This record gives sequence, C-alpha cells and structure tokens, in this order.
Amino acid sequence: MTNDLRDLLDDVADAPARAVRVDARTAWADGARRRVRRRVTVGALGLAAVAAVVASAPLLHGTSRVTSYTSQPEAHTDHYPQRLDYDYVGTAMPAVTGPLAGVVQRGSEHVSGNYAVSPGGRMWRIDDAYGQSVSISPDGIHLVYLRGPDAPNALLTITDQNTGERTTFSKIGMGASEPAKGRNRAPVYFHSDQQPAFWNRDSTKVLLQLGASDGYDVTAAGILSVDGEMTIVQNSRDVPGGSQPIGWVDDNTVAFVVGSKPGARVVFVDAVTSRTVRSFPLKGARSDAVSQWYGWLTPDGAAVMTLDDDFGGRTDARVRFYSAEAGDRAGTKDATMPVPDGRDDTCQPTLTRRETYVAVDADAREDGAILARVNGGTPIVADPRLHVTCSVWASSALEGGPDPSIGGRLFGTESTWLSWHWRELIAGALVLVAAGGALAVVRRRRR
Repeated sequence: MTNDLRDLLDDVADAPARAVRVDARTAWADGARRRVRRRVTVGALGLAAVAAVVASAPLLHGTSRVTSYTSQPEAHTDHYPQRLDYDYVGTAMPAVTGPLAGVVQRGSEHVSGNYAVSPGGRMWRIDDAYGQSVSISPDGIHLVYLRGPDAPNALLTITDQNTGERTTFSKIGMGASEPAKGRNRAPVYFHSDQQPAFWNRDSTKVLLQLGASDGYDVTAAGILSVDGEMTIVQNSRDVPGGSQPIGWVDDNTVAFVVGSKPGARVVFVDAVTSRTVRSFPLKGARSDAVSQWYGWLTPDGAAVMTLDDDFGGRTDARVRFYSAEAGDRAGTKDATMPVPDGRDDTCQPTLTRRETYVAVDADAREDGAILARVNGGTPIVADPRLHVTCSVWASSALEGGPDPSIGGRLFGTESTWLSWHWRELIAGALVLVAAGGALAVVRRRRR
C-alpha cells in the first residue's frame, strides 16, 4: 500500500461525519414509500389474476355475450343466436329467463334432452319428460311441454318465462297406464310425446292433439290457453280419428288434415263448437295417409305447407305449398321446393311471415347447420360437440335478425375448429396471465 493511499484512508477514519451523513427522517420516509409501492404492486398483480380468471368464466358458459338473462319483462324476443357454442357448465332452466329464442334437442351417448336457448346463445336444461315434447310460442315467452321426471309423473305444462309462472293441466298426461304416486287417478287425456304443437298468432293459445284415456276416444285435439282454460275439439264425420291438427286459421278457427282417397283433405273447424266451417282437397297430393309431421298452416292462414307428402322419406320428397284461400283456388299447389339436406323428419318446422325454416341434424351435415331456410341459407350453426338433432324457434326471434355476439361478428356461420375453440384459447391465455400474476405476487411477498 502506498503512502498516499494510507493517508487518504486515515483521513476517512478520522472524519466519518464528512463521508456518511445519516438523516433518520429521510430514511424512514424512503422505507415507507418502498413499502407502499410493494403493496400496490402486489395488490395490482392479485387483482389482475382474479380478473383474468373471472373473465375466462363467461367464455366457457356457452355464450360469448353476457346478455342472455333478464329479469325485466319484455314483449317478445327480437333476435336469435347465429352460433351455439359448447357449454361446459350446464345448468337447469330457471323459472325466469326472459323471452327465449328457441329450444334445441341434444342427442349423444353422454348428453341428451331439450335445452332452452336465449337470444344470446345461452342454454338451460328443460325438465321435460323426454323426446320432442317442447314447443315455443311465436313471441318466445311461453313453452309447452310434458313436465316431470318420468312418464307416470309428467303433466302438460305451459310456462311464462317472463314471470316464472307455470300453468299445469292436471287432466293431461303422457298416457301412463298407472296413476302417479300421490294421485287419486290418472289424467283424463293424454298427449303423445311425439306430437307437435301449434300456437296462435298472439301466443295466447296452443292447439295440440289429445287422446282420451277411457278407451272411448272421440277427442280430436285440445286448445289450451296460457291462463289455464281448456277447450276440447271433438271428432266428427269430417274430422275422424287419425286426423292431424295443422294450425290456426284465425282466433276462432283451427285446421286439420285428414287422410282420404285419392289424397289428403284440409278441414277448417270452429274452435268452440267443433263444427266444420269448410273443407277442400289438396289437389295433386301424393299420399292418402297423413302423419303428425304431414303439414302446417302458414301464420296468415293463407297456405298449407306439407313436408311429409311422400310419406316414407323417398328421395324425391319436396316442400309443397297449397292455397288455403276460399273459392276455386283452395287446395291448388302454389310452389314446390327441395327439402334441405339433413332435415330432421320428426322435428317441427318454424314458419314466419316471410320464411319457412326446417330443422336439420347437425351430425348429418358438415357445415354445422341446425336450421335451414327452405329457399336457401343456414342462419344458425352449432358446435358439433353439442350433437343438436332437432330445434324449434320463436318466429319473432328469426324475424328480428341475429344477435350481435362476439363469435357471430368474428365467424358468422362458419364452422371450423378455430371458430368453435377460440373461447378456449382465450380462456387458456387468461389463465396463464392469472398464473403469472399469482407467481409474481408470491415472489414479491418473499422479498
């Protein structure tokens, strides 16, 4: 060590006050600021982690837009989901959902049953007995179905999805031979689980086929109102057993199709007296036998649409429209269109004021479609993992247009791997962000 360096060190040792100045107040303030910054940083990272987890939850709930539930009564539904995403959660339908867009039936080895669908694409499991027993009103507010855990305990029920009220018709069951436990006797009428239902235009009444449980059946159909009233339409010479209801002519008149030679006939019946108002043959109809899936009256009562005219699913099956107007044109064929590929032939079509839609089995197509317009186009697609086989929709939802969801804006009706898994990818990224935030918090706290 040189003499110069030794001299400098001796100077520092002899005069420490000149080299290190200690200010207790400043040191305390600096430490407090460091503690505050650390706490703010840890808190921010924690909040970011929680926010990332919370943000990922709706993405896996079967909808990319959280607007599917409302507790405020609405007049009707005015849009439909373009896309039905896979729902990882799966919940039972609450009593109040607000107006619905439709009902879909799922059928696979692992999951089956009917699910209510909101305008935003959220799905809820319906507590129906089983099968194609659920029908939705044109305004999306009411459902009618056989409600119960099994056939003996199922009773026909109309729900109000705005108020949560349920109207149960204790006289109408599924046709079980034994009375359910706790009941004195079996229901008077039965409604087959494989029968469609026909709502009037203002969604206040529904027409459906009924049978009598006493073995002496002269019942053609029942008219049920949402307030619990019931009117029975009786068989007659013009409407014999085996006749099928096809819809409403007006608020006081309902229509049936009757199998006869050389072809089917349509009969208009007074809804109160069961008397025939008028009837006419479907000119050129190919079959003299009719099923419950044979035909439907258009909402304005001006035409009859047939889907099962070939009765047996032959390859030349067509959608045919016959005039229902009074006079010489009654029963005249107005239009013929091809049946969309993959049509589910045991699923009720949806008729609006301008379009006719038929349900298609998603497993029978490669484009993911579950609904097809008769004149072309597939407005709704579903994730193939849902295995949607049948769907019925509120006409006001289809008339209102698609819901502006994130998935719809990004992919429209595209059906690709990315279009069905983008939510999982984003959710995974958010979970990684949350994990990174949690790790940063742990490291900060250890310092």
